[in-house]
Amino acid sequence: MAIIFLWLGAGLAFAYLMQIATGRPKEGHWQRSAVKTGATLALVAAGLASTAPGLVVLGLALGAAGDFFLSRRGQTMFLAGMAAFAAGHLAYVAGFWTRAGHLGLAAPSPAQATALAMLGLTVGALGLWLSAKAGPLRLPVIAYALVIGLMAAAALILPANP
Repeated sequence: MAIIFLWLGAGLAFAYLMQIATGRPKEGHWQRSAVKTGATLALVAAGLASTAPGLVVLGLALGAAGDFFLSRRGQTMFLAGMAAFAAGHLAYVAGFWTRAGHLGLAAPSPAQATALAMLGLTVGALGLWLSAKAGPLRLPVIAYALVIGLMAAAALILPANP
């Protein structure tokens, strides 16, 4: 059953790309929002139909909300989308951390620790570089970059084949 939702999501993602390529309907149109959000909601349905951890499904659902907000116009919608995506990434962090603890992972390996340090430097530099171009959205951009880095770091502590 999950595979059906994955194919549906892929089809909707393709439809969204076609909307961008053709410029129809215009950005901010409800049809465009429905297709963009529907593609991500199909991933939520696939997660629910499979054995995906609840926190991962929650992260996907928050990502769908973020897609919807970002498909609308205006700074308020942009900030709502960024907040929804950040909350979704934090759900992934909790899910990864819970999974790593469940697997008995006590501490990252030296390779993982090095990767985490490099990730921290990269995300920090990227956050500062992006924030310099973000104007009044500087602080939300930095916070979002840190959340992305935290999510990637949580993923790095997972064993290769849990």
